[in-house]
Formats: sequence, C-alpha cells, structure tokens
Amino acid sequence: MYDKSPSSVSTHPMLPSSSAASLLPTPYRPYREPKEYGIPFHGQRIFHRAQFIREIDFSILANVLSLHHFEILARSNKIGFRSLDLRTVRLPFSAYLLSILKNSKALRRLCLGPIHIPIEALLYLGPCFSSLTELRLVDCPDSMGDTELSSILRHCSQLRTLEIRGESFTDESLSWISRICLDLEILVIEAPKMTDTVMEQIATSCSPLEHLTLGGSSITDDALAGLTETPLTRLQSLRLIGCREISDETMVALIFNCDQMKKLTIFGSNFTLRTFSSISLHLKELEELHMEHVPLVMNESIQDILLKCLKLRVLKLWHCRSLTQDLFTDQHVPCENLEELEYMDKLSRVYSDDGCKSQVKLMESLITRFERLKVLRLAKLAESIVPVNLVAYLCQLDRLEKFTILENPGIDYKDLQDLQARLRSLKHIGLGTSTFLLPDEVVSFTQSNCRPGIQIYTRILDSSEELEKNLI
Repeated sequence: MYDKSPSSVSTHPMLPSSSAASLLPTPYRPYREPKEYGIPFHGQRIFHRAQFIREIDFSILANVLSLHHFEILARSNKIGFRSLDLRTVRLPFSAYLLSILKNSKALRRLCLGPIHIPIEALLYLGPCFSSLTELRLVDCPDSMGDTELSSILRHCSQLRTLEIRGESFTDESLSWISRICLDLEILVIEAPKMTDTVMEQIATSCSPLEHLTLGGSSITDDALAGLTETPLTRLQSLRLIGCREISDETMVALIFNCDQMKKLTIFGSNFTLRTFSSISLHLKELEELHMEHVPLVMNESIQDILLKCLKLRVLKLWHCRSLTQDLFTDQHVPCENLEELEYMDKLSRVYSDDGCKSQVKLMESLITRFERLKVLRLAKLAESIVPVNLVAYLCQLDRLEKFTILENPGIDYKDLQDLQARLRSLKHIGLGTSTFLLPDEVVSFTQSNCRPGIQIYTRILDSSEELEKNLI
C-alpha cells in the first residue's frame, strides 16, 4: 500500500517515515485496511509504528488474537496509544499486557472486559490509571473484588467518564468514587451489592455530573435522595435499568429538580401515571425518551408527552404491554421534530378484523404525524401477512435513512429494488426472515448495491441492547 522506495523515506533522523506519519490522524482498524495489515495484523509493522498509533480496535480480531500479538507490542518502550479497548479480549492477563499498559504514557481511555488484573500487577499501574480521563470496566469477573477495584480508583482523580459493571463490588471499593473522582461527567454503575449510601455520597460530591446510569434492584428511593433535594441543572441524561424499587414520589421529585434533562431511559419499572405526567409537565427540553418493559405506561401518557415535549427527537418504546397500535392513530397533532421512532412490540394482539385496517391506519398515521422521520424500526405490523404495499408508504417518508421490521414475511426481492430506486435517502434496511425472499437474493442485492445495506433478523429481538449489538 505504501511506497517503500528510498525517495519516499524522510532523510531527517528526527522525523518518522511517511508511512508511519500517515497513521497519525486515524485510528488503526485492521478490518478497514486488510491489504496493509491483514488479519491477524503484521507484528513488525505494529512494533515499528507503536509510538504513532493512537488507537487499536481489537474487536475484529477477538477470535484469532493471541499472546504473541501482545508480546510484539510489549517489546516497544514507546507506545503512543491514547485509547485501548480490550473488552472483547478473552486472553488472561499477562506480563506482556502489563508492559503495554506501563509504557502507554499517553493513554487517556482504557476499556477492560472479563480480564482479571492481579493485585500484584496493579501496584505497578498507578501512573497509568492516574492519567486516564475515561475508564470502563465491563463484565468484570467475580475474581475481581473490592481490593482490586480500590487499587484502581484511588489513582483516578482525572476521570471524566467512569463505567463499572460487576457482581462482586461493594461499598468498600465504590466509595472511592465520591472521594477521588470529583470531576466526573459521565457515570455508569451496575453493581448489585452497592447500597444507597454510595449514591448519596456521589450526588453530594460529583457536582459536574451530566450523564448518570444506575442499574439493579439495590437502587431505592434513598439512593436518589440527593438528586431530589436541590436543582441539578447539569444533569442531561438519566438511565434507570431495572430499578424497580424507586417510587413515583421520588421519580416525580427528581424530574422536577432536573427539568433541563434531555435524555431519559427507563428499563423495567413500576412507575404509574404520576411519573409519566410529570415527564410531559416538566421536561420541556427532553430530546430522547426510551421506555422498555414498562408495563403501566398507557397510550394517553405517551400521547401527552408527544404533545408537550416539543423538542423530542427520539422515541423508543420496547415491549410495553399496555401500549397498542392506536397509540399513533389517535394522535392528531403532528410531531414535527421526531426523527427516530422504535416501536417494538413482541406481544400478540387481537384484531377485530384481519389486521389489514390496523396496519393501514398505523402506516398512514406514521407518515402524517412524523414526516421528518429518519429512522423507523418496527417489530411487526400485524399478526399475519396482510396485503398492504409497505414500500408505497415508506417512499412517502422522503428523509428516511434507516428502516427495520423484524417480522414481515411478505417482503420480496422486488420490494427491495423498489426501495433502492425510489427512496434515495435510504442507507440501511433490517428485515425479518421472509417467505418470498431467498438468501441468494439477499446476497445478490447486497453485492449489486452500495446502499442501502441490508441485515436479516431471524427472530423478534428481546431488547434494544440486543439491537445495538446487531447494528454494530
């Protein structure tokens, strides 16, 4: 790929070669440059350029990565990584990885997956953690306990982003957050053994906090007490994952104090009309709303939010059993700013007719109410195949870039061709398996068209997180 002739090499002893310099502005992703690096990547190239590479994406190499690759990197005492993501690495911690972390003097972002770093190694990594501005510890193994986490967090005074997901962490280690990480802007904690005390301390100490994600049944009203007592104008995003012990009273108070919030996610809850009414009443700046497995939210509540939260751009509704398809057909006021809609309903519905009228009403209402839609994702339109020209409706959404329907066995190859020809803005199509669409036709369509891309789903997905993983 690179010209290796003598004329192309810099003659100044202090300047890197032109091939090395070309790596400066972009992250290293081997699957995007297969001719240069191949899979697995060429060890000597990485060794000689280690000080110039700012980021390596190991995810595509997860199945072929070996200790030999880390051994090559460990030979260099000048490593220029700014970002290192090891979440998909399934190799045990080794002396090679220890050497890489020690020599990455410029490292600012570190993501670790199910890797157990022994306490003996952590004693040498204080300088590495002290310079980090982003740390993500995801799927931490049970063998990684409070002692190891405390040894990490006590050095992390520069952190702006912190994510911790682990089953074994308790207040003993998590209390370091409120003592050391005082400049946090983004915090994600899913630790079942954490008590309300830790969250109270964080709410008091970490005043710059803008994005907060809490997960687990251990989160109760007391944990959010600090967020309900004083106005928090900085909090822009709140995600509550499986926090079923939080009451309506606490949630209403929190919404009142965080009236500048722009993004709200509720995954699994027992909130009632009081909470949903508070959203439409106080969150006038709300831009994204995501509700998943929220059984008590009704059509009327969502309609009220659509009417009053005029800045809403993204609405995601997943498996909320009390919602029906009349949710949109009964809505008479256009939502001019809505750009992304996910309505995923895997529950069976009983229709008074064959389902055709319900499907027609839903598609017509989506077109008339949400004419600015760029992303539309649906689980299904009816319980059976109905003779509705889906393509004709979609082509009226002239800004649509991504469309997904997980269950519609009536789509055929001609429908794909029509979408490609008539809807020029379309970039991605996601489809469930279709009776009239053969695998060879999907391959042929993909090979003959640069866009839109196409992805086939074999079942209704259980969660939005699963959808995001598939999209990646």
